[in-house]
Amino acid sequence: MPTNPGFRGPKPPESKPNGRPGIGIFQMIGLGLFLLFVLFLVIVIVGSLFDT
Repeated sequence: MPTNPGFRGPKPPESKPNGRPGIGIFQMIGLGLFLLFVLFLVIVIVGSLFDT
């Protein structure tokens, strides 16, 4: 019984890479510093509005 050399067996399932890895420690530190800066900026702006 001859085999067809062009026919390949079923493909093994492709391993899916992780779409998006979790947030890293440096990204969390950067985000925290950015939010701290924004909070400080809001406090300064609101304080200057009510300061008479």
